[in-house]
Amino acid sequence: MKYMHKVTVDELVANIHSRWLEQYPEDKPHIAQALEVLAPPTKDEIDRIIGNSSWTRLACEECERDVERLVYVGETITYEQSPVGLCADCLDAAVKLMVSE
Repeated sequence: MKYMHKVTVDELVANIHSRWLEQYPEDKPHIAQALEVLAPPTKDEIDRIIGNSSWTRLACEECERDVERLVYVGETITYEQSPVGLCADCLDAAVKLMVSE
């Protein structure tokens, strides 16, 4: 199935507790509890609790820059494959490439 979806850092931050429980439903309960009480959560607090920025960071897979939002395109996420995340600048460059002669 094809997939196209926008994701923002703000969404990652706002949904951190549910995303953590989806990944670790029974493991690392101390982290789940610490994330649950954040009201509202902030990127810095989440990074401190988890110990890294992997849960609050978006990086374009073309230019490799950290960005505030990505559009993912490709196939639905499975064990073998996942969509590619592209920033607005790279999407714009792709459109310009598509319409050029």
